Amino acid sequence: MEAKTREYTLNDKLNYMRSNMFSLSHMWNEVIHTNLFNQIDSMQVPVYIFHGRYDYTTPHCVAKDFYHQLKAPEKGFFTFDNSAHSPVMEEVEKFNSIVRDITRKY
Repeated sequence: MEAKTREYTLNDKLNYMRSNMFSLSHMWNEVIHTNLFNQIDSMQVPVYIFHGRYDYTTPHCVAKDFYHQLKAPEKGFFTFDNSAHSPVMEEVEKFNSIVRDITRKY
């Protein structure tokens, strides 16, 4: 997480970290045994993937392969060249700009 991000307060950042720890502690077993390629081939809603080029939790090539096989009424894949697993925190301005552009469609 980018420590200098202006959009988030210190309390926001602490809550983000706490929520990640809470979620992982309750969902980890399911997360490591889930293969989205085998379980999801289509969705009935628009799908947008925001992915950091240096994400080693979910490698970029794996996310891209999943995106290509997924069927959805509308979809978009956005690569963040200066991010790892959290583009929302690592490239805030680019993330916000893309989200604004997407929401204007609706």
